[in-house]
Amino acid sequence: LPSQVAEPAMKLHKSLGGSSAEDFMHLLEEEIMNVCDVMLKKADKKKDRQILFSHRHELLEQLSTCNDPALTLHLASLVLFQLVSGSMLQASGKFVPSILAQLKDNLTEEQYTVLSRHQQLVINQLKDKQDENIG
Repeated sequence: LPSQVAEPAMKLHKSLGGSSAEDFMHLLEEEIMNVCDVMLKKADKKKDRQILFSHRHELLEQLSTCNDPALTLHLASLVLFQLVSGSMLQASGKFVPSILAQLKDNLTEEQYTVLSRHQQLVINQLKDKQDENIG
């Protein structure tokens, strides 16, 4: 590699063995342009908040018009995850049990019981539909 690329790349490589991911990320932000002509944009917190708000609003809108129990549980778990974590989550319905398990520590016992009961009812409904199609 040319020295103008090799030196920054070597710095990045050495920083991978360091004790801090923050050190690596800081060095990456400084040297990335020298290594591969990629420019990193600074995080735009205002835009991120707007995206999170609009995503939550869309989920709540879908939730308010939803009549399918499985989809209702799915949407509710995504909204709750976003409220608890402050992060947007895109996940298929098969991950609802994992999402609920992740949320358990942040919900009251009553809230978690309601969601778990709803989840069990959805599972039973899906099993009944499957049994009807087989029989």
